[in-house]
Amino acid sequence: MAAIYPSDLTYVWTDSWQKIRDGSYGFSGGHFFLIGKRSTVGDLGLAAGNNYKFTFHFKYAQEDSIQVKVVVKTKDECKNRTDTISKSTGLIEIETDSVLLGDNFDTIEFFVYTTDVKAVKGVYIYSITPSVV
Repeated sequence: MAAIYPSDLTYVWTDSWQKIRDGSYGFSGGHFFLIGKRSTVGDLGLAAGNNYKFTFHFKYAQEDSIQVKVVVKTKDECKNRTDTISKSTGLIEIETDSVLLGDNFDTIEFFVYTTDVKAVKGVYIYSITPSVV
């Protein structure tokens, strides 16, 4: 499975997001954000019965650090990781713990979430990459 790009993701508070020239989406304000996807194992082209990790790739352009949580949820498991991110010039990567995927018709959700966003621009999502463990 190739990376999942911003145009394939769902955004909460979509009026607070704008598309950037490089293809990413930037958060332009609000009290929180949530970006992710809900699909089935088969629709994502993932191999049922395998363990996967999901790597979230983004940039953060503000001086203040924020805390984000990345989550992967299946019908049987929910894995999450909380991390503090700071201003970056390169991509920031946060990887989840591995999660076992069920059959092709099982639902899988993955998202990045925070309530620690300042009402300014600065969070840019680039992709979410699943990888077999």
